[in-house]
Amino acid sequence: MSAARLAFILGLLTATAPAAAESTAGAMQAFGLVGIWSTDCSIDMAQRCTNVTNCMPRVIFAVPLFGAPTREFVYPPFPPGLGQPKFTTTSIDSAIRITEDKLKIVYHVTTSITGLASYVLPVNGELWETVYEKAGNKIHIWSSRRADGGKIGAENGFMTAPGENWKPEDGPVKVWRQTERMAPVLERCVN
Repeated sequence: MSAARLAFILGLLTATAPAAAESTAGAMQAFGLVGIWSTDCSIDMAQRCTNVTNCMPRVIFAVPLFGAPTREFVYPPFPPGLGQPKFTTTSIDSAIRITEDKLKIVYHVTTSITGLASYVLPVNGELWETVYEKAGNKIHIWSSRRADGGKIGAENGFMTAPGENWKPEDGPVKVWRQTERMAPVLERCVN
């Protein structure tokens, strides 16, 4: 077989072969998610949290050379008396670019939450999906939900809450409503 004919056949095979799926790390990097993000980068994470506005965590997305990509929350010391920031790290199972400006990450929750908060917040062992939307140099939580839809933290860019008639004694929330409060917008921090 001539070299020209072999090149032609290889070209056809390459053109018709399905494109390889983007890796989780590749999707996160291409989207620009890797780095440190916060609602307010000026907050000193070493200072004790004194009010709600300076208690917001930093979110660090990392793609290590070996192992799964991670999402880490760093909280300032809270409540009063705790001297060190608190860290919670979650491995990201997958990241998929939905559109040029939206990325969905899927992860298993590793945070232990008990009591009434467990009815509305992610708890250890649950599979969650969060979609981030890019707006210029900021990212915005577009949606966040347990994979089976049983809990919803954000929807269409707004925070959610239990339905109007839900009471803690009812047990797990069955109906969720979208609030008028926008989901967090995060800016990239340099430190």
